[in-house]
Amino acid sequence: MKISDNNYSLLVQQIVKHEGEEQYAYNDSRGYVTIGIGRNIDRRCENGLSKDEIYYLLNNDLRACIAKIDSYIWYINSDEIRQGVLIELCFNMGLDNLLKFHDFLNFMQQKNYVGASQSLLDSAWSKEVQKTRVDDIIARLKNGIY
Repeated sequence: MKISDNNYSLLVQQIVKHEGEEQYAYNDSRGYVTIGIGRNIDRRCENGLSKDEIYYLLNNDLRACIAKIDSYIWYINSDEIRQGVLIELCFNMGLDNLLKFHDFLNFMQQKNYVGASQSLLDSAWSKEVQKTRVDDIIARLKNGIY
């Protein structure tokens, strides 16, 4: 038997009422890592996110990053490859931290990609993330290709 749209909506309301709605990960009553509305993602339960869900979240996050930076001149004046670098940096460190990279962003605004690359290499960020990520970002900055 198929559940009607109306009864499905009522079911959702009841589940939200009983489970709650959490913006951040939390431990449920049994200590399992849970997100959203009762979604157990604890490794001990062999639960997790499907590939579709993982990429859904990533795409939402990337759209949010773009919305945050798409009015900055250093983003607007960059080609698509360098815009991708800026989006990835925003995704990785958050906009507030990216905005602290004054020299890097000034170099980006001037389209001085060698200077921007060196600024990133000289930052604490380059020592905190994987070397392969740093190398890849630097190559994209300098060469303008993936």
